[in-house]
Amino acid sequence: MKWLNEHVKVSKNLQAIKPMFLIPGISVFIIFVLNFALVQPVFGGMNAAISDWITSMSGSGKLLLSSIIAACTAFDLGGPVNKAAGAINIALAADKTFPLTARVLAIVIPPIGLGLSTIIDRFVVRRRVYPEDLRVAGGTSFILGFIAISEGGIPFMLRNPLIVVPINIIGAIAGSCTAVALGAVQWLPLPAVWGWPLVTNIPAYLLGLLVGVLLVAFLNIFVRFALIKRREARGEKVEY
Repeated sequence: MKWLNEHVKVSKNLQAIKPMFLIPGISVFIIFVLNFALVQPVFGGMNAAISDWITSMSGSGKLLLSSIIAACTAFDLGGPVNKAAGAINIALAADKTFPLTARVLAIVIPPIGLGLSTIIDRFVVRRRVYPEDLRVAGGTSFILGFIAISEGGIPFMLRNPLIVVPINIIGAIAGSCTAVALGAVQWLPLPAVWGWPLVTNIPAYLLGLLVGVLLVAFLNIFVRFALIKRREARGEKVEY
């Protein structure tokens, strides 16, 4: 645009239409030609090859792709990696190439699991492993998880990213792969509780959800408890 503006010369009578019509029109035409002649043949072919590869997947191949989608979705709880995984998976689902099962489960597993861990920690290890502010955030995260707002788990991720992020990924992968392996299928991008009745093989879906949520909850509790005990044994002040 800058180059065209500097090098395209018009008469004074046409100066008004240069920035409003002429330069944008030429630019759009050039982009269209480049896209049609170069981008679409190259990357369109790549997309077709990837779609064919995914379509041909069966067994462990589907679980591998489900693991990748689940890990990316759970990585940053609604952040850019999550959104990129969602865009790819939704495009695949729109073409009926690969369902959204792993994606929708990985959205809800981390926030529900984190919220549950703040509720049951004292029953599991006989003490609280979260400070008061995270216990309050945990109740919110638990509720938001059921309406597919994974951002409810962000306070936990910001406080202890080296603990929370890997556990979220592990739980999302385990839960998603369990559901996919047992035959759960969700083609619509509806991870919230009102989308669950639209899932094919809902028992498998709910079992996968339970596996992922419990894994996130118990791993967070046990890891935090182990760190607290180690610091107490050293005589250090416990910091959450």
